[in-house]
Amino acid sequence: DVKCVALESFTVEADDGRCAQMGEEIEVTSPPRIRFRTVSEDALKGGATQARIIRGGFEVYKERREGAAVDWTFDDTSLKRGERTYYRLEIDCRTNRIASNPIFATYK
Repeated sequence: DVKCVALESFTVEADDGRCAQMGEEIEVTSPPRIRFRTVSEDALKGGATQARIIRGGFEVYKERREGAAVDWTFDDTSLKRGERTYYRLEIDCRTNRIASNPIFATYK
């Protein structure tokens, strides 16, 4: 039973199909793709879900969407080759907030 918002999945993907989940590490040879899915009962009542992607402590993506189940995708084209970092999510809705564990990534 989803009271407001739940994080159903969160991955960082390489262009060859490999992916890492929370607590894992991945090496990529092109800009990483961040994918996640939120499910919100509150959205059915006209509420919206706001998502923020944090890379290395700084916000690199922020968007607000409506919908009971939302698939989010972000290609981090600003990550530089040779950089090692982490991604985590902050998900907000009207009555609660989710802060994810990180996924570590190295851009070779």
